[in-house]
Amino acid sequence: MHPVLPPGATVVRCGPGHLQIGTTPPLRVPDLPGTAQVLRHADGATSARSLAEIAERDGAPSGRQLISTLLSRGALVPAAPAESSLPGITVVHEPLTARFAATLETAAASPGDDVTIVASLGEPYRPAIRDLGERGLSHLPVIFIQGYARIGPLTHPGSSPCLDCYDAGRSRTDPAWRAVAVHLGSGRPPGGPPSLALMLSAVGHTLELVRLGRIGRVVTVGPGRETGVTEPVGWDAACPCQLLAA
Repeated sequence: MHPVLPPGATVVRCGPGHLQIGTTPPLRVPDLPGTAQVLRHADGATSARSLAEIAERDGAPSGRQLISTLLSRGALVPAAPAESSLPGITVVHEPLTARFAATLETAAASPGDDVTIVASLGEPYRPAIRDLGERGLSHLPVIFIQGYARIGPLTHPGSSPCLDCYDAGRSRTDPAWRAVAVHLGSGRPPGGPPSLALMLSAVGHTLELVRLGRIGRVVTVGPGRETGVTEPVGWDAACPCQLLAA
């Protein structure tokens, strides 16, 4: 993945300790060690791994964490792929998410094994998601739950945060979440398939994340969140997925 500044955006200093990316709208980020160097070298040709190395040479304690944060905030975006290089997808689904899977495959029109989409009704079984990462397979959970769809994070093992990183971040605001997450996905919740409107919205957001390579985020759609609410997902220092990049 090759990060780049948002189209048309420039970087300027906007007072002590902050940098501003673009003007419409302006995005301000702390001028931490490595940040200015990363933004200066993010030309779409330099890989995320190389940018992380540049950041650490400039004093950043974790270049990968810095890149992930800049991506999740929108200060950097993945370079747009050529039309001929759109990622191929495989959809793993359950009976109640079969219609979503079929619609997504038709809309994507790009079968392949670049990204595995895991579509579940209710929370997915964490060990199954973890196994995809351990096998080095890029993947994206799409979770239909309580009238909403939660999409992400898009995980490229060793290069971007995973679902366990999401759980760790959520547990910081909900201390019980990590204990709850251990039991999630072991059985299927009752209920019918997602509504047509929710399914179509989830298809659109799924394609956007995959085709634009938007890592380090989870998007939730549903009642009151029709356009999608985005939460950043950063690396968890204790997550075993960090070992995949070694």
